[in-house]
Amino acid sequence: MKNTETIQHFIKQKRRQGERFVTKRNLGLVRFWRSLLFPQRCYFIATAMFLALFLFDLDSFLYQFVMFSFVLVGLAKEVWPRFMLAWHSLPGKAFVLFIYAVIANFALASAGGLVNEITGISANALPYSHNLALILMLPSWFFITTVIALLMITLLTPVYLFLLLLLKPMGLHKLWHAPNYRFVFTTALVRYLWTAALFFKAILIATQFGVFGQFSCIED
Repeated sequence: MKNTETIQHFIKQKRRQGERFVTKRNLGLVRFWRSLLFPQRCYFIATAMFLALFLFDLDSFLYQFVMFSFVLVGLAKEVWPRFMLAWHSLPGKAFVLFIYAVIANFALASAGGLVNEITGISANALPYSHNLALILMLPSWFFITTVIALLMITLLTPVYLFLLLLLKPMGLHKLWHAPNYRFVFTTALVRYLWTAALFFKAILIATQFGVFGQFSCIED
């Protein structure tokens, strides 16, 4: 009888210890999640989805689309305040407008090449078809070039990390980050890896859909 009571008491004690351990772990995870900013949460979710991709064999186009969408949203959230800072300055606004004017010029030439390729007639003889092709192609050109610019800016993260290491003895630990920004170097490393993966994925999709073929049409 005493042995049974001793065993039951031991089991109850271990159960309480286990519940306390799980509670502490849950509180730790909740605190960790709350300490992350929105872009960091996006990277964390994308990384968790990437691990689940290999563990549970969830390979599908929709799954990868959602996973990379989290990365893209996180990157846009981080770059957007800096873009707005540059936009509110006169040189930055002039530079952005100049870049988009160049993109519009390339889109115009690409639309003309597309009309010429389909009809076999110069685009100057079909102004309405040329304008329609331009209207259809211009948003995609703006979107693709904006995404590529976003990825190229983020790919400069190693230079940013090197500057952080150089400026760390001077007391500048979190350059261009909010005061409550945690895990600066880890986030920068994860951001760089995801940006490289997204960049290669974008090139692969663009090649499959023949986006780079438009550049050959422009050159011809």
